Amino acid sequence: QLIDPWKFNRLDGVFCTHRHQDHCDIYTIKSTLKTTNCTFYGPPDTAEKLRRFKVPEDRLFVTRVGKSVKVPGAEVEFLINYDETIRRTGTTDDLPPFEQMATSFLFKTSGGNILFLGDTWYHDGYRAVGENYDIDVAIFDMGSNAPGATDKMPPYDCARLGATLDAKLLIPDHY
Repeated sequence: QLIDPWKFNRLDGVFCTHRHQDHCDIYTIKSTLKTTNCTFYGPPDTAEKLRRFKVPEDRLFVTRVGKSVKVPGAEVEFLINYDETIRRTGTTDDLPPFEQMATSFLFKTSGGNILFLGDTWYHDGYRAVGENYDIDVAIFDMGSNAPGATDKMPPYDCARLGATLDAKLLIPDHY
């Protein structure tokens, strides 16, 4: 880990887009449970994992698309996330709804609006997000896929997503 989660003595929130290990990490959750009083945010599927990590109900906030919360310095709106990979991880032939599995977080701040998508795939549904929200910065995954895999967006899809969202700045990420 690049940042030692045991060093935090104040966090306003831990925002988990989905339950995969690199977005809902047991070491970060366990350490910040002990060193801070933060609230943990995640969609219903992720909330179940957070409960298994012993996050108490009074520190757990289950996100719902269309809802929002206020944290110091921002309002955080919960938006749709079209992450097909998490929808298909460990599920049967009946795919759960996107809202059950992943959440995008729009941090509305005095310095601008930052949309954090975590992992996602390009999806035409993001057009509505771009039309309905002013997005200054969009942060989302980009990566190289093994042959036949599609879990990370290639640069072309990242550029399409940025244009669809009408974001002013794109920050592709992942490790």
